[in-house]
Amino acid sequence: MAGRLIGRAILAGLFLTILSAQAQFDPMRPPPGMAEVARPAENAPPGEAGLAVQSVILRKGMQPLALIGGETVTIGSPVGDGKVISIGETEVVLSGPGGRQVLKLNPEVDKTVRQPAPAKAAEKPAQPESGKKQP
Repeated sequence: MAGRLIGRAILAGLFLTILSAQAQFDPMRPPPGMAEVARPAENAPPGEAGLAVQSVILRKGMQPLALIGGETVTIGSPVGDGKVISIGETEVVLSGPGGRQVLKLNPEVDKTVRQPAPAKAAEKPAQPESGKKQP
């Protein structure tokens, strides 16, 4: 009887340990430091604090769209104290009382265009290897 009670207590302890370990580890959670939300600059003008481009959608033949602060905007849409004047591949440009403001999709990434390598001179095709001479 005492042996069964001790066995059940050990099993209950193992079960609780496994449950607490599972509650702490989430395989879908990003590593520490990656889940930081973009924070507005301390010196940002009032009304523009926290504006960040979250997504840009460019479709051929359609008006470009951007997702700023959870709101879908197009060219001419009001954002903060200004309005959207252009939407590009990596940025949205706003115009307002404080002047022109460029919101980058990924402010920490600078996109550079790589030039293609120069083409090599065309090489002569190899002559067929045969015992006969070509006329």
